[in-house]
Amino acid sequence: MPEGYLALVLHAHLPFVRHPEHALHLEERWFYEALIECYLPLLDAFDRMAADGVPFALTMSVTPPLASMLKDPLLCERFDRHLGRIEALAAKECDRLYGDVEFAPIAAFYRDELARMRTVWSRWGGDVLKGLVHHWDAGRLEIITCSATHCYLPGLLPTRSGIRPQLELGVRGFESIVGRTPLGMWLPECAYHPSFDEEIARAGVKFTLVDTHGIVNARPRPPFGVHAPIVSPNGVAFFGRDRDSSEQVWSRETGYPGDPVYRDFYRDIGFDLPESELMKELGPMGTRVMTGLKYYRITGPTDQKEPYRPGMARDRAWEHAGDFVAKRTEQIRWLAEHMPVKPVVVAPTMQNCTGTGGSRGRCSSRPPSGSWRARVPPVGRCRR
Repeated sequence: MPEGYLALVLHAHLPFVRHPEHALHLEERWFYEALIECYLPLLDAFDRMAADGVPFALTMSVTPPLASMLKDPLLCERFDRHLGRIEALAAKECDRLYGDVEFAPIAAFYRDELARMRTVWSRWGGDVLKGLVHHWDAGRLEIITCSATHCYLPGLLPTRSGIRPQLELGVRGFESIVGRTPLGMWLPECAYHPSFDEEIARAGVKFTLVDTHGIVNARPRPPFGVHAPIVSPNGVAFFGRDRDSSEQVWSRETGYPGDPVYRDFYRDIGFDLPESELMKELGPMGTRVMTGLKYYRITGPTDQKEPYRPGMARDRAWEHAGDFVAKRTEQIRWLAEHMPVKPVVVAPTMQNCTGTGGSRGRCSSRPPSGSWRARVPPVGRCRR
């Protein structure tokens, strides 16, 4: 029997953008970028693990706005063309950089990665949501919804009449698009107020997540902090974010993203190369835009950057993955020794744009401030 549990929760959301009046609308590129950098790689990882017989279980939110875009024929057709243009640009870059010891391998990496994303896109007929639901039906993935427009719900308290539609339409809209009924909901920004607890339950939500302080400041104070769910008066289970696991994957100072070998997301050939080399991959009125081809790594906190080394970054990612698992194993083991119930460590993270390496900072080896040991309330001093 396990000593405790690690719950991985991925939050996927993008604002709804759809402009049929403009074939190359700037903001639609955010959606295309997220598909290439995040959603297709995730789906590919799920597919490969399933094919290899590797058991996995995690939760992933898909907000109604994002689900709508993933199912939209116009946006899917435009993405297909966008992917084709970036594939052509990557192939041209391989020709331009042929023989360049430093940068030719990076160009080849992008060419191969884009070809892999094309394979995943084709595998599911351009329907990423269908692929995710396939893993949901197989019991490997739990997909949850969000409020209708991902609005900050406590901000609607002065106009309370808007809260109930946000919650109910978040569930009903998800059902109509995805074709399944969600049991859970990601509250936008993990923000909660007791005054709309009844509305959450009425919408049919069985469980949700809140930020760390939403649990530790609850009244009565939960005896086990964020490491055990609590149930609201209306029967909704609330899981709290574990701060330390979040810091490891979010913080550029104390976590993994600022490691100097990871890719510098903001340094893109769309801004580095002459327009003549970009195959007209520009935004409206010749606006410079991100192409997704980024040749430099974080290196450090200055503007001086070294060439990106995909193999080195991949090795470091494996190291960080091992470190994350080791730290969570130690954490759960310690918690299990000090709690009469099995602990649940909830590690949520947002998956709404880019992958590893989006930070400009430098990774620090010092541990996060405080300690999860110090934040577990002594059993018996508090009541549920």
